[in-house]
Amino acid sequence: MEAILGHALSVFAGFFAIVNPIANTPVIVGMTAGQTERERRAIAFRALATAFIILFFAVIGVQMLIAGIGGAVAGYQLAGHG
Repeated sequence: MEAILGHALSVFAGFFAIVNPIANTPVIVGMTAGQTERERRAIAFRALATAFIILFFAVIGVQMLIAGIGGAVAGYQLAGHG
């Protein structure tokens, strides 16, 4: 269980660095300045869902690509690329 929690925290830290919500907050606030609170929430949910779908398929696609060329995902993780 401890290994799973450590892995989950590592993955979350990577996604946090990629998405960078602290730096993107002023951009989103500026882009949605004319919207109501309800519209802002809808936009935020749509953006979150879109980002999740893109990242999900990117991860699956990379794993399929690595498996297709005969590599192992663990080998790339061991090399520091995963």
